[in-house]
Amino acid sequence: MTELTGRLRRRAAAEGFTMSSAAEDGRPLTALAAAKPGGAILELGTGTGLGTASLLAGMNAASRSSPSNCRSRCRA
Repeated sequence: MTELTGRLRRRAAAEGFTMSSAAEDGRPLTALAAAKPGGAILELGTGTGLGTASLLAGMNAASRSSPSNCRSRCRA
């Protein structure tokens, strides 16, 4: 996921967005999503997708995200 997070951080910088999640914030989000296999997960992002990418990294194939088509749009 390092390549994806690098791209997202560069995008945030290019857009002047300075409120991205810190690098260490992604690990707990991934762990929380992984702890709920098949779960429904909602992420209300306000930035460039770093939190969403971390959650998706922990989700399994049976998990659901909202919006329901986020998986196809958010994958690297």
